[in-house]
Amino acid sequence: MSNSASFNAIFTVNVNSEQEFSEWMKNFQKTSDTQFNIHKTYVCDGRYVVFKKTYKCHHNVNRGVLGRHKHTSCNAKATVTIRHCPKRIRKDRTKVHPDGLCLIDLTWDHNHPLSAADVVRHYSVSPETNEQLLQLFRNGHSPSSALECVRMELEDEVTDSETLEQLLANRSICPDYRHCHYLFTKEFKEQYGDPHDNDKLQEFCDRVNRVMGDMCVKVEVCNSGYIVAICTPVMKRIHQHIQESGELVFVDSSGGFDRDGYRVFLFMTHSKAGGAFFVSHFLKLC
Repeated sequence: MSNSASFNAIFTVNVNSEQEFSEWMKNFQKTSDTQFNIHKTYVCDGRYVVFKKTYKCHHNVNRGVLGRHKHTSCNAKATVTIRHCPKRIRKDRTKVHPDGLCLIDLTWDHNHPLSAADVVRHYSVSPETNEQLLQLFRNGHSPSSALECVRMELEDEVTDSETLEQLLANRSICPDYRHCHYLFTKEFKEQYGDPHDNDKLQEFCDRVNRVMGDMCVKVEVCNSGYIVAICTPVMKRIHQHIQESGELVFVDSSGGFDRDGYRVFLFMTHSKAGGAFFVSHFLKLC
């Protein structure tokens, strides 16, 4: 059950536009540990009502199965109405008038805890977190390494273990890998192409070789799929200057299949400098 009392309140706030209300709603959700989604949008002609919407709790999903995923059929709702503000009210905004400013009808009737880990893990990822991930992608990070950077940043900022566990469970600031992969694909699909479009694979590999100025990626057809061998300039230098790299090779195939159905093998060697900097990746597109 919810850890807060149920109530209904009607009040006004000093908001005159949809943009201002969006900022107010963002702050309200942050301070109240809640998330609301749009339930209904009303058509407004602008003569008397500028903006009107009804929001529902994040745990109320249309046609959702009760008890499955985040759906608890929560009854918490908020209806916001922004009317034209009369001149007498506009001059003195300390006055509360139902026909001016922004009127909010709030029904606070949550049937679930507000800050439990099982609740916050269903939150929508915040725009700030998405921008942070996009910046990491532009700096060369993969979805998995970008997610690891976000987690490490949270761990560096928070020392209390209970608070850290709560933050790591909060999907709005620490998303799951599925969202990171989706965002990466959405942002760089045009640059890297569709991962399931094998016809453009050779074109992409040729472009990589041109950028590197050397033959670093090679593709061969294997039955109905492709084998891609990757050997970076750093790996090539190890082949040339470290004798041990030609004596013993370890094969690591523990990665198995990832979400796109690729099989990854790493070929590693040992040297006096330590382990495995001679690495080759073989990916078979199935």
